[in-house]
Amino acid sequence: MTLRFGLVGAGGIARTYVDVFDGLDGAHIVGVADSDQGAAHRLGGLLGVRTAGSCEELLRVVELDAALIQRLAVQQRATGAVLELVGGGDGDELRPVAPGR
Repeated sequence: MTLRFGLVGAGGIARTYVDVFDGLDGAHIVGVADSDQGAAHRLGGLLGVRTAGSCEELLRVVELDAALIQRLAVQQRATGAVLELVGGGDGDELRPVAPGR
């Protein structure tokens, strides 16, 4: 089984995550979201994946099993969106974004 990850935040540390995923079997980045859509498009273009301007948009355009959320401010907003889509949670924990898992 291959896990499909969304990368939320396309800043400097994102390249490190990309390098880590490059060496993994069974997990791939399938989408990138950032409020700086230029940054999302640049990184997404390098990876050949879909891009979005927000976590909510990414969840609409790509089917994900999990999301790697990079910055605290983004994490607080994105976690709420992720939890809303999977039906619950208080925002203090990250959960899979695929329904039923």
